Amino acid sequence: MKDGRTATFKSPCVEDAKNMQNFIKKASGETDFLARYPEEWNITVEQEEAWINRVRLAADTLNIICYIDGAVVGNCEIKFRGE
Repeated sequence: MKDGRTATFKSPCVEDAKNMQNFIKKASGETDFLARYPEEWNITVEQEEAWINRVRLAADTLNIICYIDGAVVGNCEIKFRGE
């Protein structure tokens, strides 16, 4: 990054569940242009772990998270379509 910090991109694993949960709750409160407000995000860490496992096993889905300074600062889910 311009300020010298390093961004790390990776596919999430269950150890990332709590950090991802915190990121989604925080991001939901920073804009009105997401599908939910922070108080509507009631997913448990166990549910987030299960979702991570489902995505990791899906042949047509890729999830990428970005870490900076030990915190999740972004995520992206890509679904591939066959012809």
